[in-house]
Amino acid sequence: VGSEMCIRDSQYGVHRSMGQLGFDVNFGDKAQDFVARFEHGHGLLNMAPRNRILMSRYQRDMIEAARRRLTPDQAELLKCLYIGTVFPNFSIVSYPGFLSIRVWQPIGANKTEIVSSGLVPADAPDAVVSNSKRLLCRYFSPTGMLEQDDIEVWEECQRGISGAERNRRTVSYALPKRPVEALAHLPGDLSAIPSEHANFGFFARWHQLMRKE
Repeated sequence: VGSEMCIRDSQYGVHRSMGQLGFDVNFGDKAQDFVARFEHGHGLLNMAPRNRILMSRYQRDMIEAARRRLTPDQAELLKCLYIGTVFPNFSIVSYPGFLSIRVWQPIGANKTEIVSSGLVPADAPDAVVSNSKRLLCRYFSPTGMLEQDDIEVWEECQRGISGAERNRRTVSYALPKRPVEALAHLPGDLSAIPSEHANFGFFARWHQLMRKE
């Protein structure tokens, strides 16, 4: 399920190609790397920035304005990357330089339509708008580097679970159990990544709704 993937995007290694380009993709070694599980199936994956981020004066001013409304602990997360899903099919992708939202709409057996939109502030300078569009197209568009990695995985997963062999085997959830904790300055139950804690919350909510008459 694409929307469920947006709360566990750190688990597979297909983005290693980004590492070959010089990006640090080794997650799980910083306090800001965590998965948050919320009530009603919502989830969030937060990752600390590991590479030098070039921001415009406009973006720096926005961060400083936000920092004044937050606690010190919350403000430390302002430059992080985060991917999350509002159950069941609304996701958000925030990387330095651009913000994207998407709706996952099933349109038939083995078919899902993805409606993806980029967001920028209404008063953003033209240069910021242009740069945001360029980054979104480069990474999270039908031809984007990261999007193509993801789509290949989704297609192969769907092909695998549709075969005869899948009906004779159980699905393995082999990730180790990780401690879950609640922090006063952050909502939800948090666990270090990689973790399937939020994924189980997503499907627990799904199962709850499917069982209702």
